[in-house]
Amino acid sequence: MAYLSPIVSHEGRIDRCMGLRRALITRRANLADGFDVPSVVRRLLSESSMRYPAAVIPLARKRSGEHSAVELALQVSAHALAAIDRETIGGIAYCHAAPDEQPTDSSVGRLQFELGLHRAFPFSVSQAHNTGVPIALDLAAALIHGPEAAQNVLVVATDKLLFGPAPHQAHRMRWRDVAAAVVVGREKRGGWQLHQIAVHHFATDVQAHQRWPEAEVDAFAAFCADRIAGCMDALGLGGDELAAVVPVCPDATLERKVHALAGLGTRRHEKPAGFRAAHIASADLLVRLSGLESQLDIDRPVLAWCTGNNGEFACCVLTRTA
Repeated sequence: MAYLSPIVSHEGRIDRCMGLRRALITRRANLADGFDVPSVVRRLLSESSMRYPAAVIPLARKRSGEHSAVELALQVSAHALAAIDRETIGGIAYCHAAPDEQPTDSSVGRLQFELGLHRAFPFSVSQAHNTGVPIALDLAAALIHGPEAAQNVLVVATDKLLFGPAPHQAHRMRWRDVAAAVVVGREKRGGWQLHQIAVHHFATDVQAHQRWPEAEVDAFAAFCADRIAGCMDALGLGGDELAAVVPVCPDATLERKVHALAGLGTRRHEKPAGFRAAHIASADLLVRLSGLESQLDIDRPVLAWCTGNNGEFACCVLTRTA
C-alpha cells in the first residue's frame, strides 16, 4: 500500500484579473516559443494567440515581489519534507499547468537540486491540469511497488491561474498563487492511505478552447461514471459507503451528470473554502484533500475524481489514517 503524509498547502489571493499589462500571452508553451522582442510582438498582435491562450507568464512578478511557481513549490516541499530523511526520497513528481519560468528551465530539476534530493528521479507532469496530481500519485505508487523500490516519493503541485469552464478565455482567467505538497511512501504517517487509482483518456476531437456539444458532454459523463464504477467495484465499494466525494471538475453540468450516472448522490460533495467560483488546476486535488484531513471519519473511504481540458480523467479511493 502507498501512504500519503499530511498535505502541506499554500493559498494566495484572488483579486487580480489577467491583462496584457501583467502577462505575456502565448498560443503554445514549448521550446519553439522564443522570448526575443520580435517573437513577443508577433504573439501580442496575433488574433489567435489572444483568443486561445495556452500559457500565461507573469512579467511583473519580480517587481511586485510575487513568488514564482517554483518558489512556491520549494516552500511547500520544504515543509512536507521537514520530518522526512531526504536520502529516502526516491522520486519527485512536479505538477503544473501554467508556467511562469523560462521554458528552457528545468523546474523539477531545480526542485531536485535546491531541496537536496540527490537520489530522487525527477518527473514533470505538465499541462495535465486537474488530473496532474492523480497521474503523479500513480507514478509514485509505481516507483514504490515497482523494481525501483522507492521508500518515499515527493509529489508537489503549483499553479498561478484560476480557470472557469471551457472555453478558457483570457478575460475569464484570474491570478492566484497556490501550491501543495505531500510525501507518498511505504509507512503510515497520519495522512491518507491510497487504495486504488486509475488514469484514463476520453478520445475526443473537441479542443480546450471550444465549447463541448451536449452530446459530447453526455458521452464524457458516461465514460467518467463507468471508470468510477470500475474503480469502486475493484474494492467492493458502494456509493453509500463513502465518507465524501471530491470532484475536481470545473464544469458543474458535467459534474452533476457524472454523479447521477454513477449513483453518488448530491449530499457528499465537498467544496473547498475560498474556491467557490473557479478551480485551481494542478494543485486542486491536494488542496481539497488537505481541507478534509480533520473532518472525516477514519474508517470510511473517500472517492476523488478529476477531469482535464482535453478528455483526461482520473479517479482514486483513499482513507484517512491515524
